[in-house]
Amino acid sequence: GGGGIRLEKTNWIREVPKANKNYTAQIRYHGEFLPCKIVCRSRTSAEAIFQKPVLVAPGQSVVVYDGDVCLGGGVVK
Repeated sequence: GGGGIRLEKTNWIREVPKANKNYTAQIRYHGEFLPCKIVCRSRTSAEAIFQKPVLVAPGQSVVVYDGDVCLGGGVVK
């Protein structure tokens, strides 16, 4: 895989993502939806593990979806 991207200031709206489930993440507003897994490290930090390497910059927002339901997201550390 492409390795993990650390997220901070995570905020989950309904439920915390499960470690072994597939999600999609959108990095920029109107960006493409990228398959990923989410591993929560604490209430406010997580790791997004993408199937393919992605280019992100610190401070960018990552929004996580379960199908078409927005779960929340965080900020790239």
